[in-house]
Amino acid sequence: MRKTLLLTTIAAALASSASAQIKYHDINPDTTISTWDMVTIAPIVKLPGYGTSNAIDIWWHPVPEVVVNAWNDCEVLYDASGTYPAMLKAGDSISASGTWKKPGYDPLNKAGVGNWTTNATDKYLGIRAKNNGVWNYAWLKMTVANAAASFTVKEYAAETSGKKIIAGNKTSTTIQYIPTAYKLDITTATGTLQIAGMEGDNNITLTDINGHIVYNATTTSGNHNINTQQLSKAVYILRISNGEKQKAVKVQL
Repeated sequence: MRKTLLLTTIAAALASSASAQIKYHDINPDTTISTWDMVTIAPIVKLPGYGTSNAIDIWWHPVPEVVVNAWNDCEVLYDASGTYPAMLKAGDSISASGTWKKPGYDPLNKAGVGNWTTNATDKYLGIRAKNNGVWNYAWLKMTVANAAASFTVKEYAAETSGKKIIAGNKTSTTIQYIPTAYKLDITTATGTLQIAGMEGDNNITLTDINGHIVYNATTTSGNHNINTQQLSKAVYILRISNGEKQKAVKVQL
């Protein structure tokens, strides 16, 4: 349906667009998860002083369920009741207005529970993350399949000057960001987790499936070993970042 806008409204929109600072990232190819795995989204990781630990993880678990978890100063936009993460459509506003929460594996769709249970194709998740004490607002375009059979992440963008962002907007002073893959050799052995091939200053974090940190360290060495003798046999998430490069993998001990 065609809509006519007043010229003053158009002018105001253009002025707002001109002052925006949007960092856009195309996830190419689109990434679909349908096994026990996750995708990490850190929408403004390249900003000075901003670490990859300010991010969200989106998980598929064999309930089946698609759930979201956040790290440090990162939150997700919820529905008006604050119960579940909201499902937005293109053109919706993402700003300080609304209910923001730090999710702890909260469902988009858990066995039919959540806001992403029907008509969840090419919809938007609202995200915000702090940079130097200022909330930056972002969107993630994704699809949750019927019955939570899988989820697909497609693209995301962040407004990096503290202003609101419109779901789907990626054209205002866009800065294309394609993260550099961190090629590391990660192996497990009896009582140890071995990491090789690191460059520069690295932050290493190992968490359990519930997000509890069981190991954290910084190192400038190319190789690093984690003593795992005291850890229970379970699935853990290993994150390694040197600022420019990042890697997150699932580890079975």
